[in-house]
Amino acid sequence: MRLRFAGASGPGKSFVAELLGRASNALLLDPQDRILGAQRHPKSEFRRPETGAPYEPPRRGDRIAPRALSAERIGSLEERSRIESHPLSDLLLEACPAIGALAAREIEHRAARGEGAHAVLLEWLDRAEAPPPPATGGAGESARGFVYAETPLAEIDPARTPAHGRFLLAPLPLASAASGLVRTDFPTLSEAADAYYGILGAGADFRTRREALGAIARREARRAGEIAAKITRDLAEMEKAGRYRLFGEALLAGLTRAEKSGETVQVPDPYDAEEKPLVIPIDPALSLQANAQRYFQRHRKAERGRAVAEKRRGEQARRCGILGAIVERLDAARASGDLDRAEAEMRTEGIAVGLERRPRARRGAPQPPAAPREAGVRMYTSSDGYEILVGKGGNENDRLTFKIASPEDFWLHAEGAAGAHVVVRNPKGETRLPAATLREAAELASFFSKAKEKGKAEVIVTRRKYVRRIRGAPRGTVTVKKHESILAAPKNPFEKTP
Repeated sequence: MRLRFAGASGPGKSFVAELLGRASNALLLDPQDRILGAQRHPKSEFRRPETGAPYEPPRRGDRIAPRALSAERIGSLEERSRIESHPLSDLLLEACPAIGALAAREIEHRAARGEGAHAVLLEWLDRAEAPPPPATGGAGESARGFVYAETPLAEIDPARTPAHGRFLLAPLPLASAASGLVRTDFPTLSEAADAYYGILGAGADFRTRREALGAIARREARRAGEIAAKITRDLAEMEKAGRYRLFGEALLAGLTRAEKSGETVQVPDPYDAEEKPLVIPIDPALSLQANAQRYFQRHRKAERGRAVAEKRRGEQARRCGILGAIVERLDAARASGDLDRAEAEMRTEGIAVGLERRPRARRGAPQPPAAPREAGVRMYTSSDGYEILVGKGGNENDRLTFKIASPEDFWLHAEGAAGAHVVVRNPKGETRLPAATLREAAELASFFSKAKEKGKAEVIVTRRKYVRRIRGAPRGTVTVKKHESILAAPKNPFEKTP
């Protein structure tokens, strides 16, 4: 790969990158193509650069450059193609891989129509290597960049990889392009290449992001369904809790007719017309009345547990349905906005995706999004509507603070104790948090820390921009430039208890 530099005084130096596996190198050449310097100076004589010596491009065996293919050589390849019934394009690529498959097919196609194969090759090379024409305000046959696609470029579906031979970039109009393809002309080949590879890259980024989000949503939907199924099985076991009330009532109703035997007692069943005997396990150290009260307590506890389980099962079933619908929408997504909406819905369901700040693009270039993954954080929404993020470990704390949180976000941590970093999102750049949100975030910082066992804990409150890593310390260990402190009870204000 060669980059030529030029200025007002004419051609200047060149930068050359030789991509040769272990023998790769980078060299700087003067305007006369003499070597000025090299990145590597291998001991082997193979490709050893000598400062001041003329530069010689690398060669691969006996393969030749496209312009070295003479009319006689191409004529012999055409003759061989006719005799052996072998595609001319394959023979051209075998003789000179640098031609490229697209040019080889074009030469074969136009030669079959009666044009001279060597003349077609020279036309291709002239158009590909010529300097861009001056801008004239219009594009047509004189344009040097052409993109062929099944639809106009603005209508290409990013969710589908273009079929082989159905999306092409060329330096001249193609006679070999498949029928039905729409041609878009560009003033220069560079502009055509920018559009072509931009569409390919955007499509690949879209599909990568959609597949990653879909995998996360499917996994979470499957997990919610499995939890709901387990709770259903647990509820079936809880149905037996009705026997606790029966045992308690039978013990009280049959006090005068009870027959003790070790750790059991036999009493009549008060709900059986024939008063069939019931054998009930008891604690022999307690009276029958006390045993009856224990059974009533167990029954009340089981009933409370059943109510909680029923509510949790309903929540997991609801979550499974919502995530299943998100998966269906992701499968049908055709634009980045569809993915953004699905990502927001997943965050609403407590799935920590799409939280990381994207790195700033250089010189206005679009920054391709990384494949989404679940961040190792817990997500809560405060009573005032603020998003609260809580790290789950040292690495996750570090990522939350320095990759996800913005400089103006609020940052909390239990002072003098190992624990979670807590971040309160501050998209509007407010100077203070509402009292309820501050209290809830501080309670979380105290709850998810070693200070949990001490009652109230002192919690640091600052902005993320005042938090710094400590060089050489374990990940998640930080120092804070300035802060305020508040006392907070160690509890999770978002955890509902029955």
